[in-house]
Amino acid sequence: MPRTLLALLGLLIVVSLAGSAFPGDPPAIAYGEPKTGITFPVNLGPLQYLGVKQYETPELGVCIRYGDKGLIKADIFIYDLGEKDLGRGLQSPAVTRHFHQVKGDIYTMEKMGRYQDLDQVSAQVIAIPTPRGQIPALSAIFTYGQTEGPGTASTETRVSHLILTAYQDAFLKIRFTYPQQQKAQGDSALKKFMQDLGSRLQECRAGTSRFAANFRFHEKY
Repeated sequence: MPRTLLALLGLLIVVSLAGSAFPGDPPAIAYGEPKTGITFPVNLGPLQYLGVKQYETPELGVCIRYGDKGLIKADIFIYDLGEKDLGRGLQSPAVTRHFHQVKGDIYTMEKMGRYQDLDQVSAQVIAIPTPRGQIPALSAIFTYGQTEGPGTASTETRVSHLILTAYQDAFLKIRFTYPQQQKAQGDSALKKFMQDLGSRLQECRAGTSRFAANFRFHEKY
């Protein structure tokens, strides 16, 4: 085989092993969730992919974690609990019922001694921007002292955003948490994180933003 051809083949092998690094390439995919089809990149906003946990019970789905040097943590849960016809956004009453449940789970953490001085500071309907419109979601913000376990003092006060909606007949739950003393940085990271996450959600039924307005009027929580 001519040397020039051998050299060319060697160059192609090196390029294929190194991977593509040209500007404008799509971000590398860290995980693809099979039920919803959402692909999760190596980075969402300023946060890096840290791994995925697959629960043994299929109805509990998966948890995809992102973080930033341990200061900011974002967990994305995708599951259905055996519920059917969840649709998207707030179309199913099951989303509202489940929102009350997951808020209760946070208060259970306080009873277990993992949180101290837990306080819900807000609750509202928000809109997740996507390439095809907005998906409404239920949101609550909590503050609490983080502890190492029962009987231990809190080490810092944290701000935690709870966001719940439905997507592709599955619950999509997000816990986004950061130290209260870094609220400005955390709020900025959350905005970029949700923008990037929304860009991964390609399906959005028309009229969901109007439904969100009606929901805000009728529901109190």
